[in-house]
Amino acid sequence: MLKYVLRLSVLVVLVLIFGCATQTLEASQLPPEIGKSESMQKAVLSDFKVYENYDYGFKISYPSNWQQTETEDLIVAFLSPKTDASDTTQESLGLSMNDLAGQGFTLPKYNEIAINQLNQVFPDLKIIESGSTVLSNTPAYKVVFTSSNLKIMQVWTIKNDLAYIWNYAGAENTFSDYIGTIQKMLDSFEITRNIRAE
Repeated sequence: MLKYVLRLSVLVVLVLIFGCATQTLEASQLPPEIGKSESMQKAVLSDFKVYENYDYGFKISYPSNWQQTETEDLIVAFLSPKTDASDTTQESLGLSMNDLAGQGFTLPKYNEIAINQLNQVFPDLKIIESGSTVLSNTPAYKVVFTSSNLKIMQVWTIKNDLAYIWNYAGAENTFSDYIGTIQKMLDSFEITRNIRAE
């Protein structure tokens, strides 16, 4: 039987579980693709692997030197490489899902509840970016905010009464080091099947 993370409060706190690295971008990490030629982009894409989860009906590409892990709380998380043996924290991108069956959630209503939840969990929250985006060719919402010394991005969409929530967290001074890689991963995310249709 499939399991879902059912409470938004859990989803918000999950971004803190994996910690925040203060490492710098290594040569093997992907910078934003602005201004790169098509051949360079293809070479960069060759450094990615595909993770596919049939049970949850999605796939996503991730850097080949990142660690992929599954936990009780997250469907999947991708962890950046450690800078050295003493590096105890890593940047991460993790997926959680919410089962919204029978609740009649639209994306705008879900956005409202999620933002309210963020304000409760992070009293010093400062939203620095929010608005519509696209995830797996589906209307989605993105919010980027700071709290304490963290900078966090959450992107979510709803499809087939399921919310797919991606969380990326980093220290404020290193958040941008991985944002190009994170965006490329999110752009590759694809919901491959309706897991309710069985």
